[in-house]
Amino acid sequence: MLDTEKTITIRPLKVTFILGLFVALLVLANLTVQTIKFIEWPILLSKLFKFLSFEQITKIVAWIPTVRGFLHVFDMDTEYNVPAYFSTVIILFAAFLLNTVATFKKKNGESYAIHWRILAIIFVYLSMDEMIGIHELSSRPAHKFFGGGWLLYYYGWVIPGSILVIIFAILYFRFLLHLPPKSKLLFSIAGVLYVGGAIGMELVSNHYDTLYGVENFTYHMIVTIEETLEMAGIILFIYALLNYISANIKEIQLRFGSPD
Repeated sequence: MLDTEKTITIRPLKVTFILGLFVALLVLANLTVQTIKFIEWPILLSKLFKFLSFEQITKIVAWIPTVRGFLHVFDMDTEYNVPAYFSTVIILFAAFLLNTVATFKKKNGESYAIHWRILAIIFVYLSMDEMIGIHELSSRPAHKFFGGGWLLYYYGWVIPGSILVIIFAILYFRFLLHLPPKSKLLFSIAGVLYVGGAIGMELVSNHYDTLYGVENFTYHMIVTIEETLEMAGIILFIYALLNYISANIKEIQLRFGSPD
């Protein structure tokens, strides 16, 4: 006979540690990728393998582009790879937690249920944007509307994005104030980390791009900081949500219907 009742305990700190460990591994993999991409292999190999002939070194160097093709899997500056999928998944997880809180609030007739629901919808959108880069499609329309130079042409989405962030902050200010002190602090820090990476560091990377281009190690380090800040913001937000749920909802029951 099957045991029909199982209890699964989710510990906020443990979940955060596991997710943070994944981020650390992704950053390490990305740093390895960038090192392999931009290191001066002929010079390095000539020093390391002085006993090899020039022809042998040339063959090794010719093999490197084959390895670079695989490196896309962990490159934080590209889409449709492990870092992008990971970011999409953790944002969706945050959306699930937000929707869970919204459902609980609505069921119990508590205030701000709609705010939690809208947050869940926003995070579903952010997960889609993380995967396919929806925000980048607004760059050229924003450039045509606002005019301007290199900044708006390449990253015109920053203006509508910044406006939306300001509107969001105004509309959600009272919502933030009603939260418990710990949640208020964690939500705020998580938001600063995410917006600082998504908008702040992207402006930095774009400015560096206009000066020195993207085919260099420094540019990709800036992108690494940008992506790391975004993931750190989401993970801290997940930790804050789990803490809020454990303190205010305590327990959530998930029931499955009879199998077809």
